[in-house]
Amino acid sequence: MRAWLARKAASEARVKFIVTPIEHQCFWGVSKQVDGSVVTQVSGHFMVKNRTASALQLMAARLIAPRIKGEVLPGLLTMQAVGSRMHGTAWVSGHSIPAQAALPVAATILIRGAPAQKFGMMNATIEITDADANKERVRLKIRCINTGRARPSFVVVLNAVRAMLIIQACSSECIPRYWTTL
Repeated sequence: MRAWLARKAASEARVKFIVTPIEHQCFWGVSKQVDGSVVTQVSGHFMVKNRTASALQLMAARLIAPRIKGEVLPGLLTMQAVGSRMHGTAWVSGHSIPAQAALPVAATILIRGAPAQKFGMMNATIEITDADANKERVRLKIRCINTGRARPSFVVVLNAVRAMLIIQACSSECIPRYWTTL
């Protein structure tokens, strides 16, 4: 029993930070580029808890699963500033997570290529690395933002209607003709 407790304590001491996904703010999508290639975007919002006694600078996010063959394009990992809603990176803005604190983090991963799955919820594993090369993985379900060409999703139609109502309320002019084709 003591050996098991010692192994458990040693295992927990190795965990420098904990990543918790905010799953309703995690999504993926594929878009065709001007050059004909396709780029997959995986974006997520997380709460990250720093378990150390020093500030934590998060540096990179990487998609572990599903495997997507292709070039990994420059992505972005930002942290919210303490006492503000402003996000920034560790290397440009100097944002970090204070000792024993938790802050919101946003990650965007871009890969030139497409996953085998074309739509729907997808199981994913994302690895986040800090400035000391500590890595933590988080498993999550991410929803697809691609709507397909056949019929726009309810959310797309709702957002278009909201935009039209705002324009109508803010302007005395009629809604432009091309907006009525949505």
